Amino acid sequence: GCAVDEVTWLAERWKARPMVRDAGEAAAERLGLHDHPFVLWSRGVLPSPEEERLATVYRGANRTTRNLTLASVRYVPGIVDKARFLLGMAMPASENRSSRGRSVVDQFRRLVR
Repeated sequence: GCAVDEVTWLAERWKARPMVRDAGEAAAERLGLHDHPFVLWSRGVLPSPEEERLATVYRGANRTTRNLTLASVRYVPGIVDKARFLLGMAMPASENRSSRGRSVVDQFRRLVR
C-alpha cells in the first residue's frame, strides 16, 4: 500500500532501515502484533552494511551525544554549516541548556563523554 511505499522511501533516504526493522520487532514483541502487515513487512527489510554501522550509534551504550554528533555532522552540507552545527552541539543556546538544567560546563562534559 501507499503507507508502506512511503515508509520504505523515507527509511532508505534517511538510512534508517535498521530502525524500521527494530520498530517492527518491538511492535511484535511488546504489543503481540506478530501478524500485523507492518511487522510482517519490516521482517523483510534488509539494511545495507553502511546503515547497520550508522544504526550502532543509536543503540545501547553507543548512544551518546558525542557519537550522535559525529555521526550526524557528515550529512551537514558545507564546511561553514558543519562548523556551526558542531559549535551549536558543543555550546547550545543558554535557553536550551537552562531548560534542561545544564550549565556550559555540564554541556561540555556531556559532549566529551
